[in-house]
Amino acid sequence: PDPGGAVMRYAGHGRRGLSLIDLVVSIGILMVLSLFTVQALSNAIELNRIMGMREANVRGTMAIVRRDLQQAYLTKNIQAVNTFRTVFVVQNEDPDTFYFVTRANKRMYRDGRESDLAEITLWMEDMPDGTPGHALYVRRSPQVDEEPGRGGRVYPVAYNVKGWDVRLLDPRNGEWREDWDSRSSDYLNTLPRAVEIAMVLLVPDPRNEG
Repeated sequence: PDPGGAVMRYAGHGRRGLSLIDLVVSIGILMVLSLFTVQALSNAIELNRIMGMREANVRGTMAIVRRDLQQAYLTKNIQAVNTFRTVFVVQNEDPDTFYFVTRANKRMYRDGRESDLAEITLWMEDMPDGTPGHALYVRRSPQVDEEPGRGGRVYPVAYNVKGWDVRLLDPRNGEWREDWDSRSSDYLNTLPRAVEIAMVLLVPDPRNEG
């Protein structure tokens, strides 16, 4: 009551709280959403890890190829006696194959019968374990001879390669070519101005082991 004797009455508004069923359903929905979120984060982390490993693999492979290509070499003494012509050949195939001579060879043994020159061949074959894609191989031979695609040691440098494409910049007209042969009359004893290599790798899907 107020000082004047009037009686104040308040009409109560009915309020309905959460029932036990509502609470259980809400918790169930929250758990399902949390499960999907955790799974998505797990897949993203795993994919990021795989991509990081493949990126490191690609960077390492390209660093080796770049070093060799930067020191690609063609001798000018193509008519000299008791010597072999050095070549730079890119075969436009599916996938591409190319071989050349580089001055980036490092002598591993003292008094070894080799110089700073080495023959390099890059090509691809099907994966040895039958998985999708190809394996990229490099052949290095410290002996330069009349068979630039044979001999030496073979190393795998990348696995699960889906695509491997090589383009070469013609120094005469600034146009890109798909093939090159320094033995031909068009490019006799000539190196391309630049080499572009595009490589696509397959990575496993964290959501599907197959």
